[in-house]
Amino acid sequence: MGAQQSEGVSDINSSRRGSGCRSRLWLVAALAAWLALGAAAAGQARVPGDLNDDGAVDAADRLLMRHLLAENIGLSDVVAANADVNEDGVFRGVDGAWLLLLDPPYRGGLIDIQPAETLSRSQATFLLNVYGMSQLAPAQYDTDRYVVQYRTVSPWGGVVPASGLLALPRGRTGALPWVSLQHGTQTRRIDTPSNLDSVDGLGTAIIYPASGGYAAVAADYLGFGTGPGRHPYVHADTEASAALDLMRAARSVAGSYGVTLTGPLFLAGYSQGGHATMALHRELERRFGDEYPVTASAPMAGPYDLSETTLDYMLDGAPEDSVMTTYLAFGLYAYHLVYGIGPTLADIFQPPYAAMMDDFFDGTHSFAEIAAVLPPRYSDLLQPALVEALNADPNHPYRLAMRLNDVYDWLPAAPLRMYHSAADTVVPIANAEVALARMTALGADVDLVVVSQTLGHGDAAVPCLIQSRLWFDEFVNR
Repeated sequence: MGAQQSEGVSDINSSRRGSGCRSRLWLVAALAAWLALGAAAAGQARVPGDLNDDGAVDAADRLLMRHLLAENIGLSDVVAANADVNEDGVFRGVDGAWLLLLDPPYRGGLIDIQPAETLSRSQATFLLNVYGMSQLAPAQYDTDRYVVQYRTVSPWGGVVPASGLLALPRGRTGALPWVSLQHGTQTRRIDTPSNLDSVDGLGTAIIYPASGGYAAVAADYLGFGTGPGRHPYVHADTEASAALDLMRAARSVAGSYGVTLTGPLFLAGYSQGGHATMALHRELERRFGDEYPVTASAPMAGPYDLSETTLDYMLDGAPEDSVMTTYLAFGLYAYHLVYGIGPTLADIFQPPYAAMMDDFFDGTHSFAEIAAVLPPRYSDLLQPALVEALNADPNHPYRLAMRLNDVYDWLPAAPLRMYHSAADTVVPIANAEVALARMTALGADVDLVVVSQTLGHGDAAVPCLIQSRLWFDEFVNR
């Protein structure tokens, strides 16, 4: 992508030199008029850096920014709209620089926050009992819930809008303990935390604010909730950035409700959420430790070792079940989009499934709906040549992409406790054992709690969540 940008700039610069001043003035005028129109569009949301108003910041916007900077256009000459990337009221060279940086200033910027509804103590107590969490009942607080829309980054570094949930225990003010809860695998955008009636939205509210007095945030992840595009499944960088930027947005507005999000910080998540929790913990400690010091982290039943333990299990050992092929299809499809592996879906999936993938994972179909169509055996889903290559080549592009998204080979500073069931046949406990061995060898304060010898992946979620919440309480009550 970088080479393509350079070639484009070189070609345009050459054209400019050949056509002289008239061409240059025409380009300046056209860009100025175009930006002014974009700024004046009624009801148009501002997305700093999105110069062509396509909803994301990408290579095209960077090329346009170079045009603007080369002509020294400023706000005195044009209403630069989204060209004022750092929103300081002045358009200048630093705005162009921000488009090339990993952490532009718009990350975590609040787009909107909507007070949604209050979950009463009686409702929360009822739900705790219904969900098998009577150990956390009765609820102690009414819980106010807010839908947050904010800015985060795409897998390619451009700004994109995202959404999530902020939940606060009513009546508690000041510095509260708070939790970032990462949700498990979903395929419909409405099944994620900002939908207050979803399992993820209700679970976040009852487990932490209602029953424990914590503040809580839960990101929808990219491509879910009100965010555009498709979800980059088990993509570690954007799992972490979506959660971190929601934390930033929530912190910026919590004071309006009498809450300061500076208390002990806990991280938790189950299944995909376990993978996302590992990714978030790693990102916070590597780059944002002063801003967001982690108190303790509880990844649960996550596929931490994607490139070997998880993939090898999927290809040799997983039960023949369309649930498993749906997980596999989701992961391969997402990495096809993010990394360009394929080169086409027909190179990955057999007919008729290759033609169905774009529809399956467009955010409107439930996991169960997709599983009802996919075959139970991966050999009927994947192209034989792909399976052969995956088994033969340790550096196959898919294995390399998964290796980029393994989340266990690092040294956590804060206490980290994994929770898993020994009988999990969806995400085998070997993922946690690999992580435990590696982190222990690095000198980490890490542990693995086996919550059951018999419970499957879905059934083990409740005891994992209960035990992790009670573990967090130990830090709060010290």
